[in-house]
Amino acid sequence: MTPEEQKRVLREHEVPLADWFVLSLVGLWPFPAATAARTAASHSEGDPLGSISSTEADRSVSECLQRNWLRVVDRTSLSKIREGLLRKPALGPIYGLPRIGDLDFTPRGARLFLRVRSRIHETSLTSQHVFVVERKKKTHLFTVRLEAAKKAAEQAKKGLRTVSGPTKIGPWRVYWWERFSKGYRVAVTNGPDKN
Repeated sequence: MTPEEQKRVLREHEVPLADWFVLSLVGLWPFPAATAARTAASHSEGDPLGSISSTEADRSVSECLQRNWLRVVDRTSLSKIREGLLRKPALGPIYGLPRIGDLDFTPRGARLFLRVRSRIHETSLTSQHVFVVERKKKTHLFTVRLEAAKKAAEQAKKGLRTVSGPTKIGPWRVYWWERFSKGYRVAVTNGPDKN
């Protein structure tokens, strides 16, 4: 999709470009509210859609908060996130929960982000993506599609590491707001590559 087509999708959803840069940042991971605007502006540099200043990003953060697309996580919102996870059980969220003081989606904002992202990236970004969770002794690789899991396992084996999987898993979450009905996990024993 060309940058102009992407901008058209944003207009159709009434999402200003500066707001999209802020929402996209939060779509990567929750960010400390105090640095989110500056980071969103920095991430926009060189983007084919254009770039935004820190001042524009700061104004956008305020507008996204007013529109109830984003929130600064507090104890109450964290408790509500946990309650929601209990209602629809799944493995994860593999990247954990946001911290108090993070800028994060509201349920409304998460739905908007997922809807716009799926339109802009007509083939799902997550279909071939490998989500990596590193621990001391093992690294877990999560994918939506079996082909991506097999490819990740083969790559890990090239490093002469011990690999198990891919193993089919049931419902799982990357973040509290992104749930998949099924997926695959590859476990890799950590250690130095021998290449």
